[in-house]
Amino acid sequence: MAVVLVGGLGGGGDVGLAVVLSSLLRGIGVVYASFAGCAPCKYRGRRVAGSLFVPVDYHPRDFEWALKALNPSLPVYRICVRAERGEVEEALEWLAHRYRLSCSVHTDIGGDGLLTGYEESLGSYTADTLARAALAEASERHGWRSLLAVGGLQLEGGRRRVLSLEEQVASLLYYEAQGALLGVVDPPGDSAALAKALLYQGNGMVSVMLPLYLAALEGRRAVRIARGYSIGYHRIDWWARYVFVLDNAAACSASPLCSAARRGWLSGIEEWTAPEPRGSYARALEKAKRDPEEALRSIIRRHTDNSVIERACRGATA
Repeated sequence: MAVVLVGGLGGGGDVGLAVVLSSLLRGIGVVYASFAGCAPCKYRGRRVAGSLFVPVDYHPRDFEWALKALNPSLPVYRICVRAERGEVEEALEWLAHRYRLSCSVHTDIGGDGLLTGYEESLGSYTADTLARAALAEASERHGWRSLLAVGGLQLEGGRRRVLSLEEQVASLLYYEAQGALLGVVDPPGDSAALAKALLYQGNGMVSVMLPLYLAALEGRRAVRIARGYSIGYHRIDWWARYVFVLDNAAACSASPLCSAARRGWLSGIEEWTAPEPRGSYARALEKAKRDPEEALRSIIRRHTDNSVIERACRGATA
């Protein structure tokens, strides 16, 4: 049976989107392992290998713990990505051999996972970029297919948006031109039940983006956030519910930022200077700036396919 590694790209609410998408993997074994921007020496969990841990203590931002508390029988892990490269490699190698992985699906809410490195402002890019680079490297080394799934565009940071819609649409157009965009998922309403339950574990979990994304799945256009770093009412745009699925290795190769992380790990990206947009990215940015919403509608029309993740992961075992 195919076994898929599923998790959040940057921890927190990203884990909730991973849970939503795992409901689409029917008849496929699922192991949960999410990345987070923690250092191994500071995370309170049971170390398994390298920077891989089983969560054991409640923390309002530890959604891996919440998932394990909700269903103790699930295999749930956290990978601390602010670690030596070798520790992260050891974590992924252990998972690959323990579960004989055929595929991985890692999720991001907001859009940081789409970064190319050409953007004027990158926001909180470090943990997501290191995770993308580590997955691209490990999937090639151990022979599984790595997918990147990004939903909730423009929900990043609640009202404190860093990346413009034009930049996010330009990234999608650019990855599409590079052959890295595989499809678009419009999750059904019943896929959100388990992710909603995560928010009520322990003394309650704290996330801004997960409640916003779940509200988008319900068709709501505004929601009030009562806990977290961006308290207040937030607008939700029509496109926020859609999830853009990419081949992570191909997207990483096309991204100067992710490629630099593969070469030099943290030292390769910690003082990143964006190169001048050129070639296909410059053309994608020009098109996105003309009418970003229409460009996004066109991408969604061309690529919507709710079976894309299951087909990609089953195909990886063929």
